[in-house]
Amino acid sequence: MKLLLDANLSPRIARAVHVLVEPDGHEVHALVDRFPAATKDEVWLESLAAENGWATLTFDRHIMKRPHEREAWLRSGVVVFALEPAWAKGLLPREQAARLILWWPR
Repeated sequence: MKLLLDANLSPRIARAVHVLVEPDGHEVHALVDRFPAATKDEVWLESLAAENGWATLTFDRHIMKRPHEREAWLRSGVVVFALEPAWAKGLLPREQAARLILWWPR
């Protein structure tokens, strides 16, 4: 699996989880490590689609409601996991990373 963590998740989470899952052939990257900070969702979704096999993890549940972003997402074929706000509320990045690691096998 290749997973991109959106800009609303700490890049440290992506880097830490990548170290743990990379030996099993998986990749986890932060959006800011692959694309310039101001890259629009439509652009990075198109780029990931060209590489095949990507999924993305985000807190941006509105991506499915903004017409231009929704269209880009559907066109790309990239799987989007939109997390509930409870994943972030009051949690430090290391705690979010722990949740992601526990969730990973599912």
